[in-house]
Amino acid sequence: MMSIFDILEIFLIFSGLYFLLIFFPWLSLIFLKEENKMIQDEISDIEEEEIEYSYIIYLGGQNSKFNSEIDEKLSKELSKRGIIGIGNLQDLNEKIEKFDNEINIKKIRESYSNRAFQKTIDRSNLRLKLYPEEKELYIHLIRSFYNLENFYQCINACDELIKLEEDNLIALRFLARSNGKLENFEEEKNYYEKISQIDLDDLDSRSKILRYYYKFKEFEKAVEMGEEILLIEKDNEQAQRIITKSNLILGNKEKTLKNLLEIYENDKTNIESIFSVVNFYFSERKYESSIEWCKKIIRIDSEHLKTWHILSRCYSYFGNNENLEECLLNIINLDDKELENYIILARFYYSNKNYENCIKICEDLLQIDENYLEAIRIKARSKEKLGVGKVIDEYLEIAVLNKVDVGSRLRIMKYYYNNKEYENCIEVAEEIILIQGENSELLHILCRAYFNLGKNKEAREFASKYLKNNSQDKKILLLLIKSCFNSKEYEETIQHCEEYLQIDQSNIIVKRLLSRSQNFLGNHEIAAKILNEIIKKDVKDIESRITLIRNYYNLGNFERVHTLCDQILTRKKTNRIALLFHARAYNASKDYEKALEAWENVLKIYKNDSEALGGLGRVYYNLGNIELAKEFLEKALEISPDSSKIQRTLSLVYIKQKNWEKALPILKSECRLNPLNLVNWERKINLYYETNREKDALNCLEEVFEYIPDISDAQFIAFAISKSYFWNERADLYYRNTKKYFDKNGSGDLIFKYIEFFYKQGNLSQTFKFINLGLEKEPSNKKIIEFKSDFDQLVNKLELSSEYLEKTLQKGKDIFIIEEVIKNIVEKSNKIVNSNWVDNNKLAMISSSLNRGGAERQVVSCLEGLVKSKKFSKTTLFCHAIDNSGGVRQTYEDEIKNIKIPIIEYSKIIDYSTIIPNANELLEKWDPLLNYLHPRIRKEIETMFLNFSKFKPSIVHTWQDTTNIFTGLAAAMAGVPKVLMFGRSLRPDQKTILHMRNKQYLKEAYRTLINSGRFTLCLNSKAGAKSYSEWLEIPIEKISVLYNGTDFSGINDICKGKSITERLNQFNINKNDKVVGTVFRFVSEKRPLLWLEVAKQVLIKKPNVKFILVGDGALFNTVKFEIEKENLSDNVHLVGQTNLVKLWLDRMDIFLMTSRTEGLPNVLIEAQGFGVPVISTNAGGASETFIEGETGFLINNSEAHDITEKILDSLFDENWLKLASEKSFENARAKFDKHSMFKNLSNLYDNL
Repeated sequence: MMSIFDILEIFLIFSGLYFLLIFFPWLSLIFLKEENKMIQDEISDIEEEEIEYSYIIYLGGQNSKFNSEIDEKLSKELSKRGIIGIGNLQDLNEKIEKFDNEINIKKIRESYSNRAFQKTIDRSNLRLKLYPEEKELYIHLIRSFYNLENFYQCINACDELIKLEEDNLIALRFLARSNGKLENFEEEKNYYEKISQIDLDDLDSRSKILRYYYKFKEFEKAVEMGEEILLIEKDNEQAQRIITKSNLILGNKEKTLKNLLEIYENDKTNIESIFSVVNFYFSERKYESSIEWCKKIIRIDSEHLKTWHILSRCYSYFGNNENLEECLLNIINLDDKELENYIILARFYYSNKNYENCIKICEDLLQIDENYLEAIRIKARSKEKLGVGKVIDEYLEIAVLNKVDVGSRLRIMKYYYNNKEYENCIEVAEEIILIQGENSELLHILCRAYFNLGKNKEAREFASKYLKNNSQDKKILLLLIKSCFNSKEYEETIQHCEEYLQIDQSNIIVKRLLSRSQNFLGNHEIAAKILNEIIKKDVKDIESRITLIRNYYNLGNFERVHTLCDQILTRKKTNRIALLFHARAYNASKDYEKALEAWENVLKIYKNDSEALGGLGRVYYNLGNIELAKEFLEKALEISPDSSKIQRTLSLVYIKQKNWEKALPILKSECRLNPLNLVNWERKINLYYETNREKDALNCLEEVFEYIPDISDAQFIAFAISKSYFWNERADLYYRNTKKYFDKNGSGDLIFKYIEFFYKQGNLSQTFKFINLGLEKEPSNKKIIEFKSDFDQLVNKLELSSEYLEKTLQKGKDIFIIEEVIKNIVEKSNKIVNSNWVDNNKLAMISSSLNRGGAERQVVSCLEGLVKSKKFSKTTLFCHAIDNSGGVRQTYEDEIKNIKIPIIEYSKIIDYSTIIPNANELLEKWDPLLNYLHPRIRKEIETMFLNFSKFKPSIVHTWQDTTNIFTGLAAAMAGVPKVLMFGRSLRPDQKTILHMRNKQYLKEAYRTLINSGRFTLCLNSKAGAKSYSEWLEIPIEKISVLYNGTDFSGINDICKGKSITERLNQFNINKNDKVVGTVFRFVSEKRPLLWLEVAKQVLIKKPNVKFILVGDGALFNTVKFEIEKENLSDNVHLVGQTNLVKLWLDRMDIFLMTSRTEGLPNVLIEAQGFGVPVISTNAGGASETFIEGETGFLINNSEAHDITEKILDSLFDENWLKLASEKSFENARAKFDKHSMFKNLSNLYDNL
């Protein structure tokens, strides 16, 4: 119990401390510092982490004198132990006793024995405070620190012990060991040397020094130390071995062997000593001796694994495969868990081409470890050698198991390359690059793989990288040249060609590519010079001649092509390329008869040549023989199913034949394979429009984004398609989406696509706009700069200024090249009017074809009238082609021949000199302007210009819009005094999209021609005249109207002696059946599906009514399908195309027309002329052909229901039918007879 004085003393002390902290707060820092924490009284409560080292801070001084009874001796003892002097003397003495008991040397020894190394350290540190010179404590500290791997503390403790005893061996030994653990090998060796100097018989220190000398290649010292050890211990094996090895390294082979044999002699059954001899002989490559000593060991111990290993190596050296195999099998039997042994045996079998056993061993190994990569690899190579199994699977397995295994990936890469799986090859090569980076082998194979895939950009990239370190590799340099050439980078091609020729001047291929590149850059003379130099050096060089042939072919110099082809064929009659270019040149020059002969010559030698078969197909297509074209093209496609060229031509054949089902898959495939080719999309969309599938046409825009991965490219193609088909809202949307790419670096190439697109459309305004935009975004873009130079020349030639083009853009108006060319030609030709030609009294009538159609029928009627009247002294009919359907549709050719009017098919004229001898001279002054037109348009104008110049007509009479413009222009150039142009039924921009596609120039062209004074526009109805007047923005008085004239007697004569009774019986149409019929082309503007819907609704109410459709066209099969689908085949019948129209009209009670657009419908006139009342939608001049309510009815809203009701009202009104039939006959014959028409036409000619 504490006395009252003790309590009072404690209270006063703490009160004093409290006031000190209040008045001197900075003193609190002393008590708060982590380093100055007070030690708790009870040693047992001290936490281990606070007693980590032997350095403990004690608070002594005044604190130890709190009890005034404490004397100097006790105070000193308390201070040593760090005990605070608070409490009575008894308590303080008890604390000292308790502390001393805790650090008793026995307890320290007990802690060390129990491997409580940290507690040993703590207690030893505390005891050292009392007994600082007690060596045993340092030893416990040294050993405990070493066991805890606290090597730096161990070294500190050793240093403290050495201060007490300089030569203390324990301290020196642990100093050496700790330095060794810390990899201070030099220090380690120094301490062991000190030990060896103190203890002359110490083997441990000497052994460590020995190993040090050997490890650090101080072999002479190692020998000395080893001999020193042997003096202490004669049979020390370690010393013997190291001496032997060191002597061996030092070249003291005799000493080494002597040492080894001495060791052996000491104990001849000691396997290790014998094995040392084996090793010596083996290292000296004395394999026979090594084998001899190995056998000594085997006799002692047949399971000595190391010996079998050495034996196997020796036998391997001698090529003793039988013994080697035995060794390797023994090794596996002795150590069947060591997988490397299996691999060694597998390699043995593999190197000896024993692939079956190799595979077996690998499979045994894989039973142990199914993922052992080396076994899988060797097994794969063995199977590869045997040619069994799918080897690639093993290599793929290795690659999966080891994400960084390069060897397997190299094999896979090469496998893919050799099997032409180039995309997979590239993928694996890129994986290897990620693992180890690029190297020459990878760059080499990557550039080749990309080249073989046709990815020339990537091929160029990797070839260029490869050549940085392999600049003399001619093969890859040639590949780089070809890649650049294929990428149309002709300047770069030239650069690399020149680099190649510095290495090897003899490579003809490089020179040819150099020539071609120069040719493509317009350097034709340089190109020809290169090739001619090649030919001069080697007169037998066919390839160079072929390259020259290609150059001349591309230049259109077909005469030179034929000359060079003949030169080649005189040397080698079977040269395929020369034969092909003969045919190609004839084909390109449209000399189809010679082309046929040339293609057939190819097939005589190369019977199944797909190009020759395809060429024949194209010639027959151009000659209009569609069936033969189809036959040859289909045969060509069987041989070359992937040929886009053959597929494209065949699709045109199918389209001609209206075989949409076969044409469409080809067009779809072309779009999918070449989605960046706008023409592919246009062909496909045209077909959709032809077959009335506008929704499918619009869906092509979605396919664009599906097929084209680059979004900017897809946006451009979608824009171009939309613009071409007047889908203006969509075009605006895609353009807005594309504009964001214009601000990115390198946008010039994207803008250049817009420049090219609008230029090909002939749109000068938009071309001008995008040239300026491109130079604003990328002023240094070479392609745009070069294009601008050519464009500036064009606008200057057409006398257009930049200001004018800018103003047209501001007004939202587009200027087209063809419009400006026409304006320039008309202005120039106004000075060339051959008024004297009027006296020639000649008429030139021009029609695009003679296929049976409304306009063509009127051409025939006009010509018949002209022949009978003998109005002109000479009349000639010029046709672009008599049959432009390829034999699918019938023509009026026989009718024209019967009236003895000459027909000239001007599209077939190849040699202008056959028209007129001075053709080139006549064309020369027009060439600068005509050069800007499309070649097809230019040829049409030139051909007709020359024909007019020769024929010298008084009047040129043209039919339909494009013929009106281009042959009209030719007439103006030739100085024809009068031109009469018969337009279509209605203005073209109100017909289908296909009527105006690529013909936006029509309006301005018409206006230019009409305003020139020599041209008169005529329509066949007042509705048509009004339509054209509004479109062209000219007074209607400037447009003449001439109603069609119908040759009723001629139509009747065709049918004399003919009958359709058999067909009527097939259709099950009886005498008393009510029949509604029509005659039309099955095209969208005639709305055949609306006609069919009306029939369907009529049949719901009157199921016995019969329906007849006469004619053919794009939608024929569509209508046929709908009839079958709706089960209407018993009542609705398709006749097809026929010239027995009158017989079918005779069987009709009502004639129904459902057209969207018309001029003056001939079919309504003809129907009434043979007594058939009509019902018609309000299209064009339809209402002008009949008397409303008396000979027919006009339906204004085109609803199927309203048309149906009108048919039902009329069809069963027998009285009305009888009167309407009589009135129809009278009305049509009085108003639209061909004699009346011709009389009006004659007056029109006279008044031009």
